[in-house]
Amino acid sequence: MSDLTVKHAILDNNPVTIEIRNGIFTSIQPEKENRIKITNEIPVLDAGWKAVLPAFYNTHTHAGMSLLRGYADDKELYDWLNNYIWPLEAKLKAEDIYVGTRLAASEMIRSGTVFFNDMYWHPRETIRAAESLGMRACVGQAILDAFDSEQGERQFKDAEELLQDRHTFSSKITLNISPHAMYTVRKEGLQRAADFAADYDIPVHIHLSESQKEVADCLKEHGCRPVEWLEQCGVFKARVIAVHGIHVTDRELDIMASHDVVIAHNPSSNHKLVSGVFPYHRYKKSGIKITLGTDGSSSNNNLSMMESMKMTALNAKMASGDPKECPAEEAWYLATEAGAKTFRINGGKIEAGAVADFILVNTDHPALVPGYSLISDMVYSADSSVIDTVVCGGDILMRDRKIPDEKEIIEEARDAARRLMRNEV
Repeated sequence: MSDLTVKHAILDNNPVTIEIRNGIFTSIQPEKENRIKITNEIPVLDAGWKAVLPAFYNTHTHAGMSLLRGYADDKELYDWLNNYIWPLEAKLKAEDIYVGTRLAASEMIRSGTVFFNDMYWHPRETIRAAESLGMRACVGQAILDAFDSEQGERQFKDAEELLQDRHTFSSKITLNISPHAMYTVRKEGLQRAADFAADYDIPVHIHLSESQKEVADCLKEHGCRPVEWLEQCGVFKARVIAVHGIHVTDRELDIMASHDVVIAHNPSSNHKLVSGVFPYHRYKKSGIKITLGTDGSSSNNNLSMMESMKMTALNAKMASGDPKECPAEEAWYLATEAGAKTFRINGGKIEAGAVADFILVNTDHPALVPGYSLISDMVYSADSSVIDTVVCGGDILMRDRKIPDEKEIIEEARDAARRLMRNEV
């Protein structure tokens, strides 16, 4: 976490100077009344009269899957998983995860994201990649034990060892445990994951009610729906970030609300895989906290939280039949402060005491002109090309749209993908 002074920034249409100490906003003053002392000891970032806005928090992704982008498009979910993604993933090595996550991190930074919540293999490589680019991340050991109980034992052992080493990671790294889904984890595994999360006070990160087939299979096998099954397994004793949550009844919404479950909504992958239309208005009515994610690059196929914001707002309007549903300011909140709060980060806002996670936006970009409402334009009009600079905890991750080592990151990812394809063939 760094010290930084930001001058010539625009906040709420007013010129300001911003002081950051130890990665925290300590003072935000009008430029004309600036009493912040600029010295040679503290780095100075000249914002060049660009707008300062909160950065984005991606609450669900599989970062290492960036190496699989475009490999198996336009497939049905279970065909995509069983016949394409899982067989190819089995060939990924630890170094591939590091390379793929670096590519994902570069893409996320370029689109204004400073944090991602990840579920994937080789979590230490994900952590190493996030640290190398200065990002925040919540990383967990994936658990899939339904097909191989011995493999499940190894995964829980790896999760235990990862938690024991948590003090060795950057302060920007936190941990979760990630049982993949109720159809890939046995009851004992779900119970064990919940106990593990409760003991270590970390979140459970799990896919839930993504497809109609998942619901039908759960009813056939367990005599209840997925949310009801997770409740029976005791999963909700822990903090739970549930992903997708498309096919849910009002009773299931009540169960999730009673246990303070947070939903990570992933509109792009929901549409691409035709998983279903997320019932935003019903979730909002139930009081369940909603956050936004991108999912992985093989099912989205990008990691842009700006796209997720726009799709969330548009889908909410269509699902409810109400053009006033999920206005721009609400979609913006979901992508920023809501995600930060979920992971106990005092971020997603530009104010003294908050972590210094922010972006500088070029308001002269054509997509932001004439400029009646910056937030509305960021949600409905702009893409990531409007973002000039990204800062995480006072550390500059991108400046003038340049990310250190990005050329090398791209070349390494291409080489890894070529090796993967040669092995696949």
